[in-house]
Amino acid sequence: MAVINTDPELLRIMVGFYRQCLGILNSDLRIGLFIYDDIDNEEIIKFWSGILKIPEQQFIKIQTLKSRSKLTKNKSKYGICSLYFSSTKFSVKIHEWIRLMSTLGLVDLRV
Repeated sequence: MAVINTDPELLRIMVGFYRQCLGILNSDLRIGLFIYDDIDNEEIIKFWSGILKIPEQQFIKIQTLKSRSKLTKNKSKYGICSLYFSSTKFSVKIHEWIRLMSTLGLVDLRV
């Protein structure tokens, strides 16, 4: 399961969901980052580690991208963060929750 976003608050909420609702151990969480070449890598790793309370040793995939700051108005200050864990059990459980919510009319998956 993975959530990929630039929003620190969204990812902090997802870490809480993984830990509290699913019981995922902190040691099972992994982080991947896409960091633009005009941003300090070490500073960004420390930032995400602090926000998500995940040790830097669990940052396993860090890629540097060419800066797009000249092409866009809204520069991503913290890069793009991928929060993920690997569990067939929880993947099946989450997919079943989504199916049940759809069956009950709580979500519309016909987008």
